[in-house]
Amino acid sequence: EAIPQRDRSLNRIYQQLTFLNGVERFKNRDWDGAEDYLRRALRHPIDPVINAKVDFFLGETFYQTGDYQEGLAYYRDFLFDGYADQTPYQYDGYYGAAYCYYKVENYTKALTNFKLYLKETPKDRHSNRYYDVQARLADCHFAMRNYAEAIQRYEEVIEKGTREVDYALYQKGMIHGLQGKDR
Repeated sequence: EAIPQRDRSLNRIYQQLTFLNGVERFKNRDWDGAEDYLRRALRHPIDPVINAKVDFFLGETFYQTGDYQEGLAYYRDFLFDGYADQTPYQYDGYYGAAYCYYKVENYTKALTNFKLYLKETPKDRHSNRYYDVQARLADCHFAMRNYAEAIQRYEEVIEKGTREVDYALYQKGMIHGLQGKDR
């Protein structure tokens, strides 16, 4: 930053270094430092792939700080960027956006993004994230009063005995109570 006249190659290096520094701060849970360095990486947007990665990590950073609307803006920028598919975070953008929508109680859009995440990611039905998404899909259906679909999703989580099983059983019981089937 102290170099007054930087050429394009120096700005490219600056962008890379500030991005990597931002990611390191993100990993260390230094949200303010992460945001600062990630925004610096956008001052000289030379590499479009790094620009996309910055949008993703800014979305993640704002999610972590509870600023879900700001997180959504960056996740949307990332997902609609023509370079997102050249990053290892492409599908995680759907997951992050879905959670932001979920947190602001926009269950229709959360449902859409969780489904996109499941559709686009490799079919690993044994991962914790897969069953986390199944539970959140069920929660979205529950919130939208689509109880049959919610129960179906909760039952899938229950059948697999995942870490979400107690929660799914509880939620399924809540639905049965709402439907008068608690006897």
